[in-house]
Amino acid sequence: MKRLLFTLFFLFFVASVAFAQESSKGVTVEAVAGQKYAILIGINDYASLNKLRYTKNDIKALQAELQKVGFEEKNVFALTCGSETKDLPTKENILAVIDNVLDWAKEGDVVIIAMSGHGIEVEGQARYCTINTNEDNFLTTTIPVNEIYTIFEKSKASFK
Repeated sequence: MKRLLFTLFFLFFVASVAFAQESSKGVTVEAVAGQKYAILIGINDYASLNKLRYTKNDIKALQAELQKVGFEEKNVFALTCGSETKDLPTKENILAVIDNVLDWAKEGDVVIIAMSGHGIEVEGQARYCTINTNEDNFLTTTIPVNEIYTIFEKSKASFK
């Protein structure tokens, strides 16, 4: 189940990048005149879940690639384990960064979210596991994927 959800998160990211690069108007990320934002989340070291090996490295590599195609360093937010407290991928930090970036984004902007790590299905709902996910309380320590979609829908960004 965890592999299935990880695969779904990966496919969500790939679809987001593909949509941003080739919209129905044929606009590429490099050609977008607006701001380009990226929220990148990678968790290797969970407090109470099995550790992963490559998620942080994947996010750092993606960050470098996005900067090569025009994402300014100040607009790329990487939340990974081993970061400063404000950049740790806790539920609170992840939701705060997503809320802030999507509030800043205007029409003509691009926003990409990439999440690498564990996922789980609880009560029929796909959820992303944060660094502080607790197996005793998945409902309050994970983020429902549909909540991220709902927040995304409210953004004025043209490419999401």
